[in-house]
Amino acid sequence: AMKKGETFRLGVLRLIKTEAKNKEIDLMHPLSEPDFFAVLSKMVNQRKDSMEQFTKGGRADLAQSEEKEIVIVQEYLPKPLTEAEVVSLIAAAIQKTGAQGPKDMGLVMKEVKAVTTGRVDGKTLSEKVKAALGSS
Repeated sequence: AMKKGETFRLGVLRLIKTEAKNKEIDLMHPLSEPDFFAVLSKMVNQRKDSMEQFTKGGRADLAQSEEKEIVIVQEYLPKPLTEAEVVSLIAAAIQKTGAQGPKDMGLVMKEVKAVTTGRVDGKTLSEKVKAALGSS
């Protein structure tokens, strides 16, 4: 990005590097791959929230900038899981943990999150787990 003169992209890459370094300092050990993906996911979620706020505030220029940042950050995240893959992982986690209902949602979420870090949005995952446990 630096050699190509892509200043916007370079800025976003520097933000990623800074966020990763800050997380490394917080954890007091080098980042593992899931930790790094968690940092990237958090950055994407922050940008989505900002984009939504800018849109509501009538600042389309800033919302567009946030959208561009999301695209760049997502390039470094693993390919998202399909809905069918998420549903099958949830079913496997329910079977493995022996979850009976909504009260066991935490167990199932922990099990699924361990496998899906950075590959599925937490809010979406939570909704699907809640729906699966409500029907079991």
